[in-house]
Amino acid sequence: MPRYGVILLLEPAVADASIAYSAALAAAHPTFMALGPDAPPHITLLHAACEPAQAAEWWSAAQRAGDTFDVERAGLVLEEVPVGNEYSPDGGVTCGVNIIRSAALNHAHEIVLAAAREAGTRPMGAAGDRFRPHITLNFFRSFPTGPIPFAAPAVSGPATARLAFGELGPFGTFPRIISSR
Repeated sequence: MPRYGVILLLEPAVADASIAYSAALAAAHPTFMALGPDAPPHITLLHAACEPAQAAEWWSAAQRAGDTFDVERAGLVLEEVPVGNEYSPDGGVTCGVNIIRSAALNHAHEIVLAAAREAGTRPMGAAGDRFRPHITLNFFRSFPTGPIPFAAPAVSGPATARLAFGELGPFGTFPRIISSR
């Protein structure tokens, strides 16, 4: 079954800094996924599996969440992903940027989740109380053994992001953005 996502695309300067930082990390550590043209930096509000007609219905209703959002990037995180994970079946380690779960982001997630349920989709990943906004920078094959440089412009501070909808690709990427606000 096809998979889609309602996401927030980062403002150009933050997106460019995130892509550059992801590339630097990928050059230093064996990586399954790094940001780039087929993997734009984003914050997921929700992923879901559904047929294209359900996806169109979901996106239409999800747009009630708003157009743009102020987000606060709160630092770098590494997290082990177990073998069998729906985003990385071989497991690995994600390297990402935590986003503060503000009231506005939480409300947007709730609207998008309700819209997904109304459309009859199968929500995936962290939803509801488990919603944890973040930007995935890289999927590493294993925990890095060397130091990870901290690039403040890529991982901390305020940013603006806009609502978008796309087809979910490998490792939670979005190789095809269908629509954005």
